[in-house]
Amino acid sequence: MNRLIDPAAKTVEAHGYCAYTDADNDQIFEKCDFLPGKPNTCELTGGTGKFEGLQGSIIITSAPVKSTYEGTQQLVGHKNGTYKIVKTNLARSIRPNGHELLGAESAPSSFFRPAPE
Repeated sequence: MNRLIDPAAKTVEAHGYCAYTDADNDQIFEKCDFLPGKPNTCELTGGTGKFEGLQGSIIITSAPVKSTYEGTQQLVGHKNGTYKIVKTNLARSIRPNGHELLGAESAPSSFFRPAPE
């Protein structure tokens, strides 16, 4: 997380990224911005496995909690927002042997069948 502190204005601006991993090792990627005078926002930018194609937008509300350590500040936050999972269609071609050629896999052009007329 990057923090920009303006002592004269007594404000802090922060930007950062998070990755969350579930028990199946699938991940969610998040980008957050905390700007003075604006709601704290995060954007779900994608994921792996079941979270591939994840898109979303979140607003974070937070409240201070009493810290057990002097000179530190602690917050508790609540995320509220919406998300969707956008499935992408991979380009598919059939090799002469009948196997599919998927996505970014590369092959000589002789592996592609001409489109039926």
